[in-house]
Amino acid sequence: MPLWSKTVMTGPKSNIALASTHLKHTDAELVRRAIDGDRWAEESLYRAHVDDIYTYCVRMLRHQTDAEDVVQDTFVQAFADLDTLRDPEKFKPWLMRIAYHRMHRVFRRRKYRRMFFLSGRDDTPLDEQATSESTQEQRTELALLDAAIAQMSPEERACWILRYFEKYRIREIVRVTGLSRNTVKRRIAAAKSTVDSHFGERFHE
Repeated sequence: MPLWSKTVMTGPKSNIALASTHLKHTDAELVRRAIDGDRWAEESLYRAHVDDIYTYCVRMLRHQTDAEDVVQDTFVQAFADLDTLRDPEKFKPWLMRIAYHRMHRVFRRRKYRRMFFLSGRDDTPLDEQATSESTQEQRTELALLDAAIAQMSPEERACWILRYFEKYRIREIVRVTGLSRNTVKRRIAAAKSTVDSHFGERFHE
């Protein structure tokens, strides 16, 4: 069993902190070694990218436990299918794409729970996730952002977070989501309009 799969993820202050290790090897080198059965290379890929994937999932799902589950499932699938990756240099966008589709499974489950009036876990508002050092002004802005994100569709949220938080270019978002360029731009625009209605245009300045 890979070393990374034995680690219990408890959020960004525990195992996620290990991701700050700076590796000298490129993703392409590590992917090739992992395909050949090198467990160290596999764990190195995990530690190099788990923080970014976790942050993306938390922003999308707005629920820590769901995000941790998706991150774990994403890496399990990625390493199981690693030999199908055509371009090892594109490991991270490929990983983001797996996480993207895994998150949409979570959204579908949530939708079914609502349809059948099943109890589900409540999402923790962003302002309640703020650290104790956060100012009241920062907490107020997080509450506004949380309200804006809640009004977005999952599809709009995914594109907007990739663009404004992950700083992806449009063509990179197209690769991750599998959507057309026009659809990505349309969803970003819709999400941006929702955020602007809460913040004014200052958020995107």
